[in-house]
Amino acid sequence: MDTLAESASSVNRLNYLLRTELAAVDSYDRAAVILGDVTIPELGENRDCHFCRAQRLTESVTAMDGAPTVSAGAWGGLETAATAGAKAPSRADIIAIVTTGEDRCLADYRSMLMTADDRVRSIIARDLLPAQERAHRRIRQLSVAAIPSAPIDPDFAH
Repeated sequence: MDTLAESASSVNRLNYLLRTELAAVDSYDRAAVILGDVTIPELGENRDCHFCRAQRLTESVTAMDGAPTVSAGAWGGLETAATAGAKAPSRADIIAIVTTGEDRCLADYRSMLMTADDRVRSIIARDLLPAQERAHRRIRQLSVAAIPSAPIDPDFAH
C-alpha cells in the first residue's frame, strides 16, 4: 500500500513531466505562429504527440487524487525567440530550438524511469517514453538542410 508521502512524490514527479509536456505544446504552437503559412508536418505531429502525453499525465495525476498542474515550464526557448523586438528566427533556428527541447524531454523521461517509484515507472515505460522516443526520432530525422533558413516575417511578434 502506498503511503501518503509516496503518493505525493508520484504526483510531484508526474506534474513535473506534465509541465514539460505543456511547455512543449506551447513551443510547437509558437513555432506554428512564427512559421505562418509554412507547413512542416513533423512539427504538427510532435505537437499532437506532446498534447496526448499531457492528457495522459493529467489523467494519471487525477487518478492518484492529485491536482494536475496547468502551467507550463520552460522548454525550447521559443518563448524568448518570439518576444517583441527580437530578430525573427529562421526555420533552421526553430528546428534547432525544438530539437533541444526534445533532447531534454527524452532525457527527463529516461532519468525519471530510473529513479521513480513503480507506479510512475509503469506509466512512463508503457505510455510516455515510447511516444517521446518516436517524437525525438521524428525531429532528429527532419532534414534542416532541406528547410530554407531564410528569416520568417520580421513582424511575426505583433
